[in-house]
Amino acid sequence: MILKDLILKYEFDTIVPDLTGIEERVKSNLYGFKEAFDTLRRMTPGDAGGEQIVVSEHVETDDDGSEMERYLHASNCEGEIWKSALAKEVVLQADVTETRALALILWHITFMVSLRNINTTPDMTMTERRTSLNLRPQSCNIISSATMPESGAKRLFRAESPVAR
Repeated sequence: MILKDLILKYEFDTIVPDLTGIEERVKSNLYGFKEAFDTLRRMTPGDAGGEQIVVSEHVETDDDGSEMERYLHASNCEGEIWKSALAKEVVLQADVTETRALALILWHITFMVSLRNINTTPDMTMTERRTSLNLRPQSCNIISSATMPESGAKRLFRAESPVAR
């Protein structure tokens, strides 16, 4: 099933519990996610370029192989032109419901962050990195490299999804 079909299959209220479970700050930005969801429902899919959106579980380990963190990730949708993302086949490689996958994809497709004042180190877990980031929802279609000033402070970093429950 392509992302457009998955979005049309569910109402926004159906994915809210999964969406708010991703991160505490989502609760105060539900209006932005609803706006993005409604916009995606109205759009016509473009060309997927042969790519898929894969929802999978990632496990971070330390040097001795001990598990440090486990989280879900939705690939090939961050920073993507929404028309292209809508045409991509959604593949569930993790044991998740469609509504949870859709919430995660919506979270990924709408989040990009500025690297201004980011204080992360390579040994930080994804949760620690996310905590140090100033996350805010922004439409990848509105904020693009073509419309942003050419400044080091405006470089974009794509955040990973929160820990899988």
